Amino acid sequence: LLSGAGGPVAWTLPTWAPARGPVDGEHGEARSGKPLAAFWGEVSPRIFLAEIFLVILLSTLFETWEHWIRHRLDQSGDHVGGKILDVLFKEFTGLGFIGLVLFLVTQSGAADWLAAKLLGVSSHQHDHHEVENPLAETFEIVHMMIFMLLVVLLFQATAILRVSSQVAHKWSAYERTRSFGDRSESFESMFTKAGFLEKVPNKNAPRGFDLAFKRPFIYGTTFFERLRLRGNPLVKMVMWRALRHNFFFPVDEDGKKHTQQSALALPLFSFKSYLHMRLGETVLSLVELSGWTWLVTVLVLAPFCYFLAGLSFLSVEAVQCAGAWLLFGIAVAITWLLEEDTFHLTPRVPEDARDILVLFKGTSDFMLRKGSVQTGKRGSLGCPGLGDHDPENTRLIPAPVQVCELGKGIGGNPLT
Repeated sequence: LLSGAGGPVAWTLPTWAPARGPVDGEHGEARSGKPLAAFWGEVSPRIFLAEIFLVILLSTLFETWEHWIRHRLDQSGDHVGGKILDVLFKEFTGLGFIGLVLFLVTQSGAADWLAAKLLGVSSHQHDHHEVENPLAETFEIVHMMIFMLLVVLLFQATAILRVSSQVAHKWSAYERTRSFGDRSESFESMFTKAGFLEKVPNKNAPRGFDLAFKRPFIYGTTFFERLRLRGNPLVKMVMWRALRHNFFFPVDEDGKKHTQQSALALPLFSFKSYLHMRLGETVLSLVELSGWTWLVTVLVLAPFCYFLAGLSFLSVEAVQCAGAWLLFGIAVAITWLLEEDTFHLTPRVPEDARDILVLFKGTSDFMLRKGSVQTGKRGSLGCPGLGDHDPENTRLIPAPVQVCELGKGIGGNPLT
């Protein structure tokens, strides 16, 4: 019933027609103490049993998938994914119950009674022929619409769960990245490979070489440049670490550091887990459909559907195409706003990549747990030679916008 399998079943009840006298002829067995004889005469027992077996098989597969995905989420510690599944099955239960009610109303004869009351159709008008009940057909359409909505919710929740897991995995990698080292995952290797730094051999320097400046590192000066650079994994990682660094070691607009976080609290705090928890609250709002969401949808779409009902097929397609492009334009505008807000809220890093390495030194997740916080100092921790460069006063540059003022938004944008 909940999966839409309980659609039109012609053998269960006759189509909408007035009550008749005793059953005679080939269906008289129903009056003779064999109520299933007529049923078995129209439907093969093999088909009926095969349908029951198919429903049991699909239910078993669905439950197996649910237990498997929950086990995977529990093993990975993804509590957000577990909440998404809970909300998804909550919506399934609600929509399935609505579908069950519509099925019972249709098959119990209540739809016939409502059609007679609402449409003004009386039984004596149809004594000699059967008439399809338009209200029952509408209920069947609504039933199938609910089933399709369940399918859409399933795919949407799956996509959101996959994206949130990928984002959390990237954040975990960002948090583990160390400043110095020969491994390809270190900032030193990535800056060198991207052409911001160059290794110059020097026998007297630590690790046998100096890091020389080649070109400045910036987030971008124009919107299109920032949009292009935001696809660069190194730029995204540096911006994320700048936000994280400012969260742990805040700097005011004058460049003065506030009181440093407790040395005992930092090793126990995971910035990635904190953001993942906040992301989960946003994701749940996309999956969970509140009553206000349903109400606003009906109020907005009902007049629009009445308008479309009077148009031709080609006109309806044209309106749908225009609506799709309108939604696409809104998505592009939201993307632009989010990109600009990210830029305005992210602290700036020094243009010299050597300063960035020293700034983030000792702040990886492993080093914080180890208690080796030496940000802004030239200490060892695998640091090679930096030539004649002195990074002792390295610090973050405050973001262009620190506080969102009421009525002005972020960066003067009233929509944010």
